[in-house]
Amino acid sequence: MKLLALVAVALLLPQEKNEAEALFKKMEEKILQAKTIQGKYALSMNRGLLKMEGEFIADAENRFRIESEATARNVKLKEKGLTISDGKQVATTGQDPGSWLRFATPETYGKSIRIGLARHGMLDAAMQLGSEIGSKADPEKDFTASNFRMGKEEKINGRATQQILYRMGRGSWQDDSAMVWIDKESMLPVKRSYKMEQGAIEENYSDFKLDEKIDPTKFELPASK
Repeated sequence: MKLLALVAVALLLPQEKNEAEALFKKMEEKILQAKTIQGKYALSMNRGLLKMEGEFIADAENRFRIESEATARNVKLKEKGLTISDGKQVATTGQDPGSWLRFATPETYGKSIRIGLARHGMLDAAMQLGSEIGSKADPEKDFTASNFRMGKEEKINGRATQQILYRMGRGSWQDDSAMVWIDKESMLPVKRSYKMEQGAIEENYSDFKLDEKIDPTKFELPASK
């Protein structure tokens, strides 16, 4: 009987792993295949020590825009950030709106943004793609996700979600405790938690819109000075 029980467990484990990976890949494909994607995010680092929120939009022409506003607890900090790609050039800035970093938009930029959002979340994707060197990396290797496992079914903001536990990483950085909650109906991420060198991160996503028309002026770069 014990042997039969062990065999049953051995047969169930791969099935569970495949089910978790299939659900994760379905979420990723939905983000990758959308002609346009829009949404909002809000994140908390180290239980609210640092908070950030903003909006992101992307189309199929390597055009992208992410706005952010960060606040720190017990510190007088309110920093706004903006990164824009018009498909040919990327312009990114931080607190000083008169200081822009510019570089050519890589051909893989749009794919990197979407894979980054699906696998690692908006903070890590924005940090990586806001630099010229980071933006040129191979998205498949730079935003890794593996070891998928089924977690709990939960309701978040009234939405039925399935939690997926997995490993995320880039190079020497690996987090075996990453989790993402996927909306069972829309197949889009609702929440994610993971750990970076800077601390524990929790991201929440809302107002996802796929394949809707985007005002082209949203991708206009700031004037050069």
